[in-house]
Amino acid sequence: MNKYAKLLAYVEEYGGDWVADWDDVNQNKYYVYFDIVDKEYRCAADDFYLDICKVYMSRDCGEGLADKLNSGEVIF
Repeated sequence: MNKYAKLLAYVEEYGGDWVADWDDVNQNKYYVYFDIVDKEYRCAADDFYLDICKVYMSRDCGEGLADKLNSGEVIF
């Protein structure tokens, strides 16, 4: 299974019933990225644009995933 599919499966399992509402500019859409300066995973948000290279999730899911990636509990 490739890394992208594993990420989608993680968000499906731990993301709850959260769904990105692109008509709601006040709803933040979170994603996880690797900060190359600090050498750690972080969670950040987009609110009114869609990047097809990102997997969006709730804040809780994103922060939890970043923590698990940094601790080594989750590896993609």
